[in-house]
Amino acid sequence: MATITSNGSGDWHADEATVWVGGSKPGVGDDVVITSSHDIAIDAATTCASLTTTTYSGTLTQSAGQAFTVNGDIAWSGGTFTGGNSAIQCDTFTLTGGAWTSTSDTLLVQLQYTASTIFLFSGGTFTHASGTVEFSGDHFNLDKTINISSALSLYDMRFSGGWIHSGGLGHYVLVTTALLTVTNDLSIERTYSSWMGIMGGSIDVEGNYSVAASGPDQECTTEVHFTGNATQTYSSLAGFGPVMVCPSGSTSVVQPKAGDEDKTHSATGLLIKSGFAGTFVAPGPAPNGIFSLTGLIGATPGYVQFEFSGGTFTHSDGTLAFNTVHYYYTGYGWTVSAALNLYNLAIGGYQYHSGGNEVTLTTSATLTVTNDLTIERASGTAMRVGGGAINLEGNYVSLDGLDKWSTTEVHFTGNTTQTYNCPSACGPYLVCPSGSTSVVQPAAGTEAATHNASGLKIEAGFAGTFVAPSGTFALTGISQQYPGVTWFEFAAGAFTHSSGTLSWDIIGYYYAGNEWAISAALSLHNLAIKGGASHGGYAGTALTTSATFTVENDLTIERTSSVMRVNGGTIVVNGDVTAAASALTNCTTAITLNGSGDQTITQADVAGLLPGGAWINNNTGGVVLQATDVTLAGALSTVSG
Repeated sequence: MATITSNGSGDWHADEATVWVGGSKPGVGDDVVITSSHDIAIDAATTCASLTTTTYSGTLTQSAGQAFTVNGDIAWSGGTFTGGNSAIQCDTFTLTGGAWTSTSDTLLVQLQYTASTIFLFSGGTFTHASGTVEFSGDHFNLDKTINISSALSLYDMRFSGGWIHSGGLGHYVLVTTALLTVTNDLSIERTYSSWMGIMGGSIDVEGNYSVAASGPDQECTTEVHFTGNATQTYSSLAGFGPVMVCPSGSTSVVQPKAGDEDKTHSATGLLIKSGFAGTFVAPGPAPNGIFSLTGLIGATPGYVQFEFSGGTFTHSDGTLAFNTVHYYYTGYGWTVSAALNLYNLAIGGYQYHSGGNEVTLTTSATLTVTNDLTIERASGTAMRVGGGAINLEGNYVSLDGLDKWSTTEVHFTGNTTQTYNCPSACGPYLVCPSGSTSVVQPAAGTEAATHNASGLKIEAGFAGTFVAPSGTFALTGISQQYPGVTWFEFAAGAFTHSSGTLSWDIIGYYYAGNEWAISAALSLHNLAIKGGASHGGYAGTALTTSATFTVENDLTIERTSSVMRVNGGTIVVNGDVTAAASALTNCTTAITLNGSGDQTITQADVAGLLPGGAWINNNTGGVVLQATDVTLAGALSTVSG
């Protein structure tokens, strides 16, 4: 292996005696240095170990049909390179000065087994009117950096490669302190067995974008900006892919590639920015037409996974799926600041470790799901959805879903029969809003099951019907709830509860409170009040009853942790009242016994207290039986009747 320096002008091979110092052309293992003003033509297929220019002012030309392979570095700092129509390959490429016109075939930058900056453009000019610049390599837990510090335009750009063994992780790291534009197409394909990701920077794409089914299988933070101001297609079929961005000022119509409309497409995130004046077309139809946002495992709180702030979002069929996967208390942001209609919305994901997987929805404009909303925790623990509201015109399903409290509100606005199926331990607030005429009922086959939600609000002006299950409807509350936040509201419409139990599960830290507001006559079959503070202090429930609130069958009260209070209002009970093993402390809620047959008051043990407000016996056809000694929590009022 030797360093061979240019000595004059001519053809690389045919004129070797003139062109090269020593009179012999470089061999496969030789480092080539071109200097002075020599004009040299690569007149045959050529291979060398490296190519460097120093104080060069001449021209190196790749003749037509001649491949040029550099088994090391190309370091171009001066002079002119004129590419031909055949492939060029190197391990790394650096352009700091001079002019490089690339081949109309492929410039392949392929470094194996080593961490390095594989492509650096910081000066000079890079002309790429046609052809492809491709980055590839086998990664052994190593990052390959592409550093763009001067504005660069490429025709086609392609990422390939991957990790050749299981268990490793290799990333391309894109650093763009200047604009990187792909004037035609950007493609990504993992050509080895596993483990490929693309991190950092952004790429403006004016043509089409594709991620093969064997594309990245790791998260990608690189942003792909659609700036073509024309119809641009995407085909993102791998499990992961870069963040897709419709930026301000663009008028592009961004739509699935023809033939891929009914396939599943994936991206780390989707950002449709304020000032975008084009259209984003989501895939469809269902069930296979899915756009899946995979998110970042290591996202920090405030990371925006989805944004819709301008332009048009077309989603006449298919599903937009949010899949949140991350560690501890990291969170995702979903921001909707312009009116948005989705067909199906699916929220999934999980937490790798204990903590809280917080998904924060911000809706300063109306977010409507015209068909179905589904929430399902894929595996792991600790998933919640907080903030914002979703107008739902179809059905709601929360399967093995949220296991942490959720403050997002689901509004039933379909003005038709809408079903819910929410057996998971926690779930968003369910809201029957003003103006809706929906009949909201359990899904067929789930009528006798247990359903859960963080809260239930049936608002003033609701003109439909809420049908409770014949099993249990459990309101799990918000463990960090503050006083004054309404947890259960019944203000209008019809509430059908001919059998089963409505369960209020009070869960709070310290002095957290949950408000129950009943301003229209309400009848429940069974009512169970349970819960308590998970730490010191108490979990208090403030009941406001400006209309008659009746429990047609039995009332059960049980404190399941620390201290629990039930204050305010009156509960009319037509059946039995039971204090389970651990109940209340210092409570003021009044109980009216209004049955037409025998009613029994039972205290399970000495710790099981009952509310200490007024107890009124209005029983008209039976006997009120005190089955055990009963201790009232709070000051005992007169028992009359």
